[in-house]
Amino acid sequence: MPRYVEIEYEEYIRETGSAVLLVIDGAEVWLPFSQIEDGQDFDPDGGSLSVTRWICEQKELEFEEL
Repeated sequence: MPRYVEIEYEEYIRETGSAVLLVIDGAEVWLPFSQIEDGQDFDPDGGSLSVTRWICEQKELEFEEL
């Protein structure tokens, strides 16, 4: 089972030193950088992101296998 999966987000809101706030399926969701694959950029208008399967399951987010 792959560690990372892909999610879609509608909007980038802001980030702190340890997490990013995104709009996913109409809700604001904080994702820790430790659960996001390194080297990814955040498009203010939305896009896709590789995150750990674990965080998706914890936050009940829909995802696609990579």
